[in-house]
Amino acid sequence: MKVLGLLVVFSLCLFVLSGAWGLEGIANLDRFYIPKNVMTLLEKNHFVICPASHWQPFFVYEENAYQSIPNFVTIDSVLHLYHLFFNFALRKLEEERILPLVEDFTRRLLYQTIKTYSSLQPGELKSAALKNVAYTGVAANLLGIKVSLPPDAQSLVTKEINLIKGKKGLLQSFIFPYAIDYTQFASRGHYARNENLKRYFMVMMWYGLVPFSPAYRDSNGNLRLSREVALQAMLLVNDIYSHGLVNSWSRIFTPIGFFVGLSDDLTVKEVRDLMISIYGKKYKLKDLADPGYLSLFIDRFIKLKKPKIKPKIAHLAGNLPSLPDPDSSQFRMMGQRYTPDSEILQELAHPMKRPVPCGLDVMAVIGSKRALEIIDDGYSVYGLPEEFKNVTWEEYAIKREELKERFASLDESSWMSNIYLGWLWVLKGLFEPIGEEYPPFMRNSAWKDRIL
Repeated sequence: MKVLGLLVVFSLCLFVLSGAWGLEGIANLDRFYIPKNVMTLLEKNHFVICPASHWQPFFVYEENAYQSIPNFVTIDSVLHLYHLFFNFALRKLEEERILPLVEDFTRRLLYQTIKTYSSLQPGELKSAALKNVAYTGVAANLLGIKVSLPPDAQSLVTKEINLIKGKKGLLQSFIFPYAIDYTQFASRGHYARNENLKRYFMVMMWYGLVPFSPAYRDSNGNLRLSREVALQAMLLVNDIYSHGLVNSWSRIFTPIGFFVGLSDDLTVKEVRDLMISIYGKKYKLKDLADPGYLSLFIDRFIKLKKPKIKPKIAHLAGNLPSLPDPDSSQFRMMGQRYTPDSEILQELAHPMKRPVPCGLDVMAVIGSKRALEIIDDGYSVYGLPEEFKNVTWEEYAIKREELKERFASLDESSWMSNIYLGWLWVLKGLFEPIGEEYPPFMRNSAWKDRIL
């Protein structure tokens, strides 16, 4: 006797036919509603996917138990539980553990930046210190911490907060000599669940998005170097160490790495080590502005560790503001985390010839032969402007092959280094060849498309 098994993946029903080819003699076919126009697909592929109204996979398992319908359990259920576990654990960590640490760290750092600013004589060091008071003051504002700031710093904070609330795109910052993408401050995902998570999202976006980048490109694409930004970075790191805040910073920074990965930017410790290598351990604040040492610091800073994930900017496209140089090192308080899929999408895009990558690029690189077939058969991204539809990027295939080889060479310990990479490792396993011991429906191209 042949029967239909049922699994619901979110709003889709997956009907799987057990037994030999054909629909004859199916004992429970009349218990399901399968549109006539897809019944032929069930007979052809031995499975078919139809719309459904269930919200979670376990809803259909419970329903099947009551109706004595056999379950067909697929990897979807495991992946969904993985997602729930990851999201719940990260959310609880952020809201209950890290948020209080960020609030305490920000209060203490703001106090120290004001103290440093007040101790300096007028000049470029004091100007840089003022910008740091404003930088930390923005973080305090986003957290809802009410403090009294020097009037000049408060003015900068007010202007910056207005840009953040506006969320209107790449706009010139009032604290840095380049633009920031303020659209990134729109709360999303689980960060929109409540006010605490929204506050956490906003401040961590500020600490993680906004760079201290002594090297930046002006609106014409010319490279510029900023002494003030370099001084800001050193003064801020000095404030963290002189006030004993490095452990507080580490308690915030380190746990996130277990979930998402290591920083792709220079960290507080790396900037501190560079400062000591140039100025020594017993420097005074006034020494930081020494022209020779400062030039040496900037030169070494911008070459220290280039980010793997960086925007591809085509200034010749016109009307771009000044932006941090993507090919130079940048320091962020809570650096952006490196994730492989972000690098793949970045490397397989070109600002003029392939401005929009697609999810199939990621799957092709980590091992899906089916994704390769679909892309190479002429798959195109919908919604592209007309001028891009017939543009070919000759280097795409070369870059994709380079990425494939590099990710294929990663050992299991690398894939297991954090939970995010582990998730991709699980997906990678779905693309392993299916042997003859598997049922026929799991060996056809339709099933490969479903998995993909």
